[in-house]
Amino acid sequence: MARERPADESPPVHKTLATHHRTNWTQVLPILFSRTILFTILAAFSIYWATALALSWTPVYLATVLHLTLASPLYIVGVSLPWIVQGLALFLCGALADRAFRRTGRARTSRVIPAGALLILGAIFLFLAVTIPSTLGAVPFFILAATAWAAIPLLAAIVLDVTPEAHRGIFEGAIVTLATLPGFLAPFVTGLLVQAAGNDASQGLHHAYVLAALLLLVCGVLFTIVVRPDEAIHTLKTLGSAPERA
Repeated sequence: MARERPADESPPVHKTLATHHRTNWTQVLPILFSRTILFTILAAFSIYWATALALSWTPVYLATVLHLTLASPLYIVGVSLPWIVQGLALFLCGALADRAFRRTGRARTSRVIPAGALLILGAIFLFLAVTIPSTLGAVPFFILAATAWAAIPLLAAIVLDVTPEAHRGIFEGAIVTLATLPGFLAPFVTGLLVQAAGNDASQGLHHAYVLAALLLLVCGVLFTIVVRPDEAIHTLKTLGSAPERA
């Protein structure tokens, strides 16, 4: 006698939180244009400007202005060691910032102030690199200027702190898009400055590096003064996680 087959049961459907949320731009835009996010973008913008300049024009500066040959030990150190220093500084500063956050519980103390200090120090080092007449003195400051780039993970952590989880992809995408614009702007503007200098290419390059140092300094100071993520965390996350219609 045949046994009755049990009714087919569909497996449970696991619905994630994202299934119930659609992007609501009336919630996203106020956070994107908040002072915490805007000045974090400006800080990242200045760092990427200096990075793009270092990638595209520092070898030219070392050869044209400092008159180093491609086989010179100082030239090799000047074009390679900044990236090694940057990698070490990225890891070290990120680890120290996490440790400070665990001890203090304050994002401003553990992330904002160290990131602002890195930008300001980077500006000073970069300015000294192009104003010191000694070749032996200029190259070490080019290397030390790379420490400013270690602020990037601290800026990313601030963004994650103050944005609602449901919209972090949008914020990260928008912020990275804006912050990395110097990838083509910095080399282009530097080329214009060099061209405007006429036969004195070294003067144009000098102006380009002073501009990058000034950008780091201004953005670093404004970022340190204005960004207060501990106050923004509750407000912005509440704004971004308000109930939405299906």
